[in-house]
Order: sequence, then C-alpha cells, then structure tokens
Amino acid sequence: LIDCFKYLLTNDDHDYLLLSEMLAFPSEKYIGEQAQVIDIDGIHAVREFLLRSLAESLEKEWLQVYIKHHTTLLNKKFAIEHVGMRQLKNRCLSFLMLLPQHFNLGVKQFEQSLAVNMTDTQAALMALTNIDSPQREQALDKFYQHFINDPLVMDKWLSIQAISNLPKTLSEVKALYQHSAFDIKNPNKVYALIGTFGHRNHINFHAASGEGYVFLREVVSVLNTLNPQIAARMANPLTSWKRYDKERQGLMRAQLELLLKDTKLSPDLYELITKSLE
Repeated sequence: LIDCFKYLLTNDDHDYLLLSEMLAFPSEKYIGEQAQVIDIDGIHAVREFLLRSLAESLEKEWLQVYIKHHTTLLNKKFAIEHVGMRQLKNRCLSFLMLLPQHFNLGVKQFEQSLAVNMTDTQAALMALTNIDSPQREQALDKFYQHFINDPLVMDKWLSIQAISNLPKTLSEVKALYQHSAFDIKNPNKVYALIGTFGHRNHINFHAASGEGYVFLREVVSVLNTLNPQIAARMANPLTSWKRYDKERQGLMRAQLELLLKDTKLSPDLYELITKSLE
C-alpha cells in the first residue's frame, strides 16, 4: 500500500481530481457496511493506524506535493483548472496534519485562506478539529466570527465540529445544541449538527457508554413534536442496532423502546421503530 501511494505521489502525470480520490480512504461507515457485525472500535483503530503509517512513511512525498501546489495556488482566485490541484494538495495536508511536526501547516493555511478560499479554509479547519489544542479553538472561533451572518456557512461550522474524532465531541455537540447558531426548528441546522454526528461520526456516536444513543433519543423526542419527518430521519442510526455487537445492540434497542413509550409518537417514527424492533 505504501509503495502504491508513493508511486501515485511521485508520478505527476495524473488527473489531479482522480489522483486525490485514489489517495482517499473509505469512511468508517462504509467499511462497517461491508461487515456482518460492525466492529466500531476495531475499524477506527485500524483505519487510524493505516493513515498514520502512510503519513509517516511518505512524509517527504506528501510535503513536496503539498508545497508545490499550495505555492502555485496561493492567493489565486477561483479557476476551474485549479479545482483538482487544490483538492490534491488538501488531501496531502490531511495526511501531514497527522504528524505533530506539520501541525502549523494547517494553522497557516487557515489564516491565509480565511475570506479568500472556502475550500482551503474548510480543509484546514477539518484537519484542525481533530487536534486538541488552543489553535483549534482559536480557528473555530475566528471562523464563527467571520461568517456569523452567513447561515449556510454556519452549517459547515456545526458539521465540522460534529464529525471530530476527539473524545470530547459529544459534550461539544451538546453545547452546540444550545448555541445561538443552532435552531432545532431549522432542518438544515438539524442535518448539520445532529445528522452529521449520528450518521457520520461512528466512533463517538457509538461510544461504548451509550451516551450518544441517549442524546440522539432525546433530540428525536423533541423533533417528534416539531417535524416528524426529520425526527424519523435522525432516528435512523438507532434502527440499525442489529448490525452491532451485543452490548451496543442492547443500548440502542433500549433507546428505541423508550421512544415507543411516548404516547404522542408520530406515525412516521412509530412505523420506523416498530419495524426495526421486529
């Protein structure tokens, strides 16, 4: 695998968009879908090990490609021919940010690109959000202050934090749930924060403690009275409980059974939950 990645990085005669996709790893959710029983902790540990191994083994190559394209694109206005180049260099950045010695690359790109290029800003912020540091909090705050009046960009701010793999993510999502940037009556906000956490953040939503399941059930209960269709979509991650280990199965099923006890449960949710429990 290392040899394949090295070949791709050192043979610069590719379509950059295609090359960027070839250097990408499948998500933990996708990997889990290929297994009969989804091993949340195992998938996360092995995927992180592979990413870090590739980052360490090909540090020089990642850095060379990143510097080459980042320098070329610096302060350039959007142009269609630069899209693939930008995606490739941001893929390189995601690997480099797994190494402490290159942490400042992401900080610098974030500072340089803020208000210049959203793609670069978002890529740097997504890498930073997985690193527990003061610079992470500063970058999130700067992003918020800069785009506070743009609702669609605020959705990005919510989702970037909701997908973080840091252990404190659930507590941060709970805090964002009370934040002025979030509105449970706004479907886009719900998708950005709750949807991202429940559907895409496997390691934290499926924490062995079951706290992620409890939180989702509480949110779904509130949504049930506001928007039953959105409530049913948000509850979906709980309905796949049979795919997980016995401990998680029990924890997820318990939250579904609690939802069923609500005498005001919408027909949408009732049908979804009863079918999953059959």
